[in-house]
Formats: sequence, structure tokens, C-alpha cells
Amino acid sequence: MTLKQIDEDISETLGDDAPSYSTIKQWCADSIRGRTSTEDNPRSGRPCEVSIDENVNAVLDTVIKDRRFTIRQLASVHNISKTSLERILLEHLHMNKVSARWVPRMLTADQKRVSTSTGLSQ
Repeated sequence: MTLKQIDEDISETLGDDAPSYSTIKQWCADSIRGRTSTEDNPRSGRPCEVSIDENVNAVLDTVIKDRRFTIRQLASVHNISKTSLERILLEHLHMNKVSARWVPRMLTADQKRVSTSTGLSQ
């Protein structure tokens, strides 16, 4: 089939959801060069995962020592972006900020209130 025929066939089949002509052209060129995989090739420069156990444990140790750290301060100390640090705190360590302290989410509201008012650290 020619490129034009392929484009028409895909447009008839998919309608408005059909990829653009330039995308189909790229797919055909890749196929001619011998590419058979539909997966993306690995690329350099992709962001690395900072939520590794080493970073998670380092952040946990810092937060346990001083629960009053802000996201910006923790990011600076550990050389991690604020977004990644928030992900570590919220998703990996399951912590919330309560009254200027990081507190594990599993505490009840009453436990959080008591720990923040009395200055207890858990």
C-alpha cells in the first residue's frame, strides 16, 4: 500500500481519532528501516526516579529529627525537587503536615491534635 492509501484506510477506520498524516508517515519510515516494536526506545535525559529507598530513608531520618522542616528546606538538604519530595512524604512515608509538623497519616485526628499540642514526636 502507498502512504496515501494507508492514511485513508486509517482515517476511515478511526475517524476523528485517527493519527495525523505526519505520524503515519513516521510509522511507515520506521517500518521500512526495520523497526517492529511499538514500544518507545529508551532515551537519555529522562528524569531518574528519586523515590528510591535510600532517599526515602534519608528524608524519614531528617523528618524524625526535626518535624518542623518545610518542603523547601528538605528539598535543599537532600538536593531533591520539591515535587519529588512531596511525593516521598505523601506517598511513601504517608505523612501529612499538621500544625507545622510532619505527622504520620495513620494517626487519628485526636492523636494528631495531642501530639502537636504537647510537642510529642512519634
